[in-house]
Amino acid sequence: MKKLLSVLLLTLVSGQSFASEVITVSRREIGKQQWPLTREEIMLRCDKDGGLFAINDSTLMQYPLNAIAQQNVDEKKSQGQPITLIQADDPQQPGKKMDLSPLTSRAQALCGQ
Repeated sequence: MKKLLSVLLLTLVSGQSFASEVITVSRREIGKQQWPLTREEIMLRCDKDGGLFAINDSTLMQYPLNAIAQQNVDEKKSQGQPITLIQADDPQQPGKKMDLSPLTSRAQALCGQ
């Protein structure tokens, strides 16, 4: 019920149609070593135009995952914050952030549905 309410609120807040697919992924699902965020779980969305977003399920803040989503935020078509705010540091490469590809590939898969 909580997730359904979050999805409905997200859809209303973002101004996107109900055609956008949203899924939730977690650290457990992706794997601790590959999980790129400081949060335990995140919602992912692919918009009709191919914009990929990660969404904090407790605040509904959106984080662009690709250039299309970032352009939508820059042009004020969507609201969002930089993903680096919740992106974890890479323990193998000091000074660098974790690779976001486990999330972007999952979000991109939603575009084909």
